[in-house]
Amino acid sequence: AGTGGLMEVAMGKIALARAGNPKVKAFAQQMVDDHGRANAELATIARKAGIIIPTDVIPEQRAHLEMLKKLSGTEFDKQYMKMMVQDHQKTVELFKSGQRVNKDDLVKFAQKNLKVIEDHYTLTKSILANIGG
Repeated sequence: AGTGGLMEVAMGKIALARAGNPKVKAFAQQMVDDHGRANAELATIARKAGIIIPTDVIPEQRAHLEMLKKLSGTEFDKQYMKMMVQDHQKTVELFKSGQRVNKDDLVKFAQKNLKVIEDHYTLTKSILANIGG
């Protein structure tokens, strides 16, 4: 969840600069806001539990970011939204499983954020369909 949230914010910031479609830009801002908030909450939970979480994206994710930076307009919009559909599908499953861990704070975090992630997933599919992806 830590690296995924960081990646969502990083991709959202790139999308704010490179996307051509206003719906994609609005979605990107929502990703920066929602995942930024969740990242801060997760960092607080981790700190209290003595868990070390990542503070930057992993190398594999960095390659995706670099690829996105080379695209713009419609081409960017379609690629970004395809990635968002895939990422949010995985994240929904991650947060569902997070409700079964043995840490109350993490269970509450997963429960609280699952609905947001599910809403993101639904929105990603809708935007992608509307832009012809």
